[in-house]
Amino acid sequence: MLRVPSLKSAAAAGFSVAVALILTSSPAAAATCKPWGFVGQAVGANQTQTMVLARANWAAKVTAQWDQSWATWTQAASRWERCDPYRRQFRCLANGVPCKDEMGLKAK
Repeated sequence: MLRVPSLKSAAAAGFSVAVALILTSSPAAAATCKPWGFVGQAVGANQTQTMVLARANWAAKVTAQWDQSWATWTQAASRWERCDPYRRQFRCLANGVPCKDEMGLKAK
């Protein structure tokens, strides 16, 4: 005969799983983000190179506003990229909210 777990034990098991997920969360959960984002753009003939330039322009804008520790594209929140044809070239956009990983930083 199959035993059906009580609601109390099922809730306790669910709570345990939730706590375990929070404690083993990814480093992205330990990031601090700025309240707004930036758009970097570039125009060029080669789509891949133009996207790299758009990300570099995004990083330059972030660095000009704050410091370079905020300008890591892979840590940006809500980031997206897009390239569209533009006058026989490509116009690429890189948009994201700057974030900084707070893991491993020591208090000064």
